[in-house]
Amino acid sequence: MNKTELLRRVTCCNSKFEVKRVRLHKDRNYGLDTQTYSLWLVGEYSVDEAIVMGVDAMPLCLKFRSIDKAMKERDKFNRWINSTNC
Repeated sequence: MNKTELLRRVTCCNSKFEVKRVRLHKDRNYGLDTQTYSLWLVGEYSVDEAIVMGVDAMPLCLKFRSIDKAMKERDKFNRWINSTNC
């Protein structure tokens, strides 16, 4: 996903909630061999990763098998969001 696509999705969310960050979520694998991780756009009530995500969350439809790669993408997307002050 490039910066333009991410910012388009952020602006689409702004009618429902104000996007604050991108959050990493460990998906349930239901006994499968491979663990996956997904990224979500979240608002102010779901930013804290110690709490469960609320209604101010929208999936980015990106799945990763490596937590390191998912964390790198999350950090990159958060820098993009912070640089544009969305």
